[in-house]
Amino acid sequence: MQEGLYKFSVKNTIGYYRDYSGRVKIEPAEAEIVRYIFDSFIEGASPGEIADSLTQQGIRSPKGMEYWRQATIRNILQNEKYCGDVRYQKSYSKDYLTHKSVKNRNVLPQWYWENDHPAIIKREQWNLAQELFKTGKWRKSNKPIKAMEK
Repeated sequence: MQEGLYKFSVKNTIGYYRDYSGRVKIEPAEAEIVRYIFDSFIEGASPGEIADSLTQQGIRSPKGMEYWRQATIRNILQNEKYCGDVRYQKSYSKDYLTHKSVKNRNVLPQWYWENDHPAIIKREQWNLAQELFKTGKWRKSNKPIKAMEK
């Protein structure tokens, strides 16, 4: 991880897959969903409104569920992988017997690598979304948000 050679998991990471040689690639159809989520959030939609919109459009969640949760949208919006970066050791297995994963709250060192793989979201858009999260300046608009273009 420290040397940037560790291969992070793309399982349940919508928009990415690994090719036959292990390189991270963008899955175009799923990447459109990620762009829709970021665009909607920056335009003022709340994570809950985005989740409701995706559910109503019949788009399945990263885990294949028929409905989207607000927490899933929040996780996508805050995941650095979408701007091409990766943070290693965000979580770890506390107990080797159960393999239960817990968040790393400065227990173990973390490593951050920029421009590690192809980005789905431009860095400017990523930074804007993070600033909106930090300041809490998104609103519950109660107006319909645009549907994804098919």
